[in-house]
Amino acid sequence: MSFGDWKVRLKLMESVKLLGEKKSVKEIAFELGYGNVGSFIVTFRKHFGKTPTNYLKK
Repeated sequence: MSFGDWKVRLKLMESVKLLGEKKSVKEIAFELGYGNVGSFIVTFRKHFGKTPTNYLKK
């Protein structure tokens, strides 16, 4: 695993924690340093197979 992959994985683990704290997807995206919400959602879906909102509904 490259350093970049590790960083993304770390951010995604933090995003799951923040979702559990009922933070909005927009808040989480900007808190974790994503330039826009769309890029956060695309990255999240790529790793978890669903959007952050759908992940919460599991």
